[in-house]
Amino acid sequence: MNSIRPQEVLDILELLRAIDSAAGAGGGHTVLATFVTLNGSAYSRSGTMAVFVPTAGFSANGIIPVTELEGALRREIDEVSASGQSRLAALDLAEDDPVLGFGLGAPGRVEVLLEPVDARLREHMSAVREALSRNEGVVCGLEIEGPELGRRILHRADEPDVRECYVEISPEVVESSVAGRAQRIFLCPVHPMGKAMIFGSGPVAAILCRHLAELGFSVFVADSRPGRLKGPEWGVPRVALIEGGWEQARACAQPDPETSVVVLTCSYALDLETLQGALKSPASYVGLTGPRQRTQRLLAELSALEAQPRPGVFFAPAGLDIGADTPRETALSIAADILAARSGRRGGRQSSQRGLPQGH
Repeated sequence: MNSIRPQEVLDILELLRAIDSAAGAGGGHTVLATFVTLNGSAYSRSGTMAVFVPTAGFSANGIIPVTELEGALRREIDEVSASGQSRLAALDLAEDDPVLGFGLGAPGRVEVLLEPVDARLREHMSAVREALSRNEGVVCGLEIEGPELGRRILHRADEPDVRECYVEISPEVVESSVAGRAQRIFLCPVHPMGKAMIFGSGPVAAILCRHLAELGFSVFVADSRPGRLKGPEWGVPRVALIEGGWEQARACAQPDPETSVVVLTCSYALDLETLQGALKSPASYVGLTGPRQRTQRLLAELSALEAQPRPGVFFAPAGLDIGADTPRETALSIAADILAARSGRRGGRQSSQRGLPQGH
């Protein structure tokens, strides 16, 4: 998946809010940099963004003071900050040269669009956030060359001109001519992470809901046992807490094919009730923890209730095999399992898939 992740948009908005509320962050325009192409083509990290502030007096995670830069990138950002005009910067980089805070791992000519952060840009980013809050995918269109350099357009995912880009989850550059002038539009899809419904209130459930919320999922946690979802561990932003079972959670979350369900109640009766609803829902991932013998017993009862798993949907035990033992490790393995399933991956070691020497 090479699209912008929802959390990247949310992080940029949080950074801009932090800058707005900070005293002494002025002295020029704040600049948003968007990595567009490497050697003229869209790259796996195309769409990555970074925020540059014109002063060293402001510090926050993810914000880069321009005073820490040097060379061509520093000069380009200074000019955009001073003029308030967008520009496309072309930089020749060696393999280990950092750009936007990371090294690309490949040498070449990189194009970075630099934009002054203004009301128009904030409005665009907020519109992306609002679409994601409704679990709607979008494609961000950005004019990187042409008469309206820096113009941003937000496309619905089903619009004919961008549908293929969205479905293939891959950014692209579209070239054309307008009034005899070359025009290039950078298209970058933004897929919502989908919904996650977690049933249970133990340590694994609490840590898992935090992991998934930080990844950009819309998270719903449910437990029908009164008072279970209370305490500081449940104070997670963008997580809905539901005191109820499957029906109450279903009415709140409205599961769809982009929904992942994880059953962690540690109660046989509640697991059976929840799985019966989850397996009949459109959810594409239904995970269950617990011993194999217990799972087989549940599946037998679910079969009698005509709630058999669809192929590729039921994962038991949930989680990748990483040797997890503690609640924190188990939650991490389940979050990784959900990501692998959403990406159509098996979740094995990347080195084993690339023919590289294996560890001993």
